[in-house]
Amino acid sequence: MLDILAITSPIYIIIFLGYLFTRIGVFAKVEMRVFGKFVLNLALPALLFKTLAQRQLGEIINASYLLAYLLGSLLVIGVGFVWARRVNGLDTTASTFQAMGMACSNSGYVGYPILLLTLAAVATACGIVLTMSLFALIGPRRTRAVAQILAALVGAMMFILSQAYNLTRSHDDRPSAIMNGVKQLSESGAFSNHSLLTWPVQAITGGLIPLAVIGLIGIVVVSVVIQLLAPRFATNAAEAVGDRTQPNRLKGADRDFAQGLTRSMVRKELRLLSRDPQLISQVLLRILYLFPLGFVLFRNADNINGIALGAAGLVVMSGQLAGSFAWVALSAEDSPDLLQSAPINRAVADRAKLIAALTPTLFLSLLAIAGFAFLSPVAAIVVFVGCLCSASCSGLIQVWRQKPANRKAFNQRQRSSFLLSLAELIIQGGWGAATAMAVRGWIWAIIPAILAIGVTLLLRRAPDKRVTPV
Repeated sequence: MLDILAITSPIYIIIFLGYLFTRIGVFAKVEMRVFGKFVLNLALPALLFKTLAQRQLGEIINASYLLAYLLGSLLVIGVGFVWARRVNGLDTTASTFQAMGMACSNSGYVGYPILLLTLAAVATACGIVLTMSLFALIGPRRTRAVAQILAALVGAMMFILSQAYNLTRSHDDRPSAIMNGVKQLSESGAFSNHSLLTWPVQAITGGLIPLAVIGLIGIVVVSVVIQLLAPRFATNAAEAVGDRTQPNRLKGADRDFAQGLTRSMVRKELRLLSRDPQLISQVLLRILYLFPLGFVLFRNADNINGIALGAAGLVVMSGQLAGSFAWVALSAEDSPDLLQSAPINRAVADRAKLIAALTPTLFLSLLAIAGFAFLSPVAAIVVFVGCLCSASCSGLIQVWRQKPANRKAFNQRQRSSFLLSLAELIIQGGWGAATAMAVRGWIWAIIPAILAIGVTLLLRRAPDKRVTPV
């Protein structure tokens, strides 16, 4: 790491100094043209000459390579110019630029776009096969929800795998079992120059045979899948968008309403939340992204600082989950006009929706808090109180500041009001900091807790001033 910083840090320091000197007025913007001329006409040629002068002539001039590169470039320029003039009907200047753009590409990675298209075709074919399998197993309607959840899980797992080295390395930076296995695999000859496992890398760098074979495989695979499954796939996709089945009326369904307004609405909202695939996928992503924090926490179980950091992260996550659930239940109500005209107490309805939002939040939080119980039962209690406070404050904000919106705008909900999102972040961070300090046994934990409560009360809005869904 220090070797890498020793190479890269001077570059960033020079960039920062140039920005700083221009910002404070040491150099004017009009003088940048002079510096540019100096770099291009003097400094850069001198650097290239110094670099080339330190090498043998045979390392610099390879006649066969230069001749092949020259002939290939001239051929591409000629074909590109003629095509632009004759086929596209461009003038001489535009044709010249188009020909130069075709000939002056990054030839070191000439196979990259072809390989990228090939892998995309194979991934498309695999996706069609997986989707058709889900259609056959669980039906088109359920496939729509399951597919979004699987996509979220795959994305999160790729992130977790990318952090495998950081999550498994020891305190003294000794290689972990995973890294030792990777090293042994690389030294076993499985990735030698003649191995098929290195063909994708060879294809990226322009290897003709690997590129041709991989490209042919991609074309064949996607062609066969489309030919065999395309008609049925289109039919199932249409069924997934619009359900053609008629819902069956359940016997005794009206008995749910006899249990009271609060219980009926809580049950209704929990059912709607469980049927929202986008919400479920977002929740799963946030939970899976906590796995690295959990690994770090249990690796540093003997360090109170690690436990406090994990507690703060869990409290912040609880607040975010509660805010998401409450936004869906309150602001993204599917039937706001029906709810508005119903002969019910609006405050009771909002309270029922808040309970429905807090229920899955606290349930998911308890699963994570169970891990704290193994480390410290007292810390687990403190974390639960912090999660409850953070979730309650985030939910109350959605009750007081509810703004009618569509469920499809779930991912953009935090962009609607920057100040409100910032206030939620301050509140969640305040409860996270208070929980971390309380786990450490610091009496100063009361300060961020009071701050979070104060910001929450500042956002309170009287019932008669709240936005009414229409």
